[in-house]
Amino acid sequence: HFKEKYKIDNRNLKLIGELKKTGTKSIASGQAMAFSKVIKKDLLPDIKYHLQLKLFYQATRLKAMCNMM
Repeated sequence: HFKEKYKIDNRNLKLIGELKKTGTKSIASGQAMAFSKVIKKDLLPDIKYHLQLKLFYQATRLKAMCNMM
């Protein structure tokens, strides 16, 4: 999708690959995707999607805090 749209290779692929090797997980915000007119099938296979990323982040953070207690 990126190459079709911008007529160049995605220079971020190498960085995304390196981050993945370290265990980093990438999540796309559904709200930002809607604003940018990006659809799920345009995402790289390793990029997860969450409709309301802010709520997901808050829930994940709360869960982590509870595990620390």
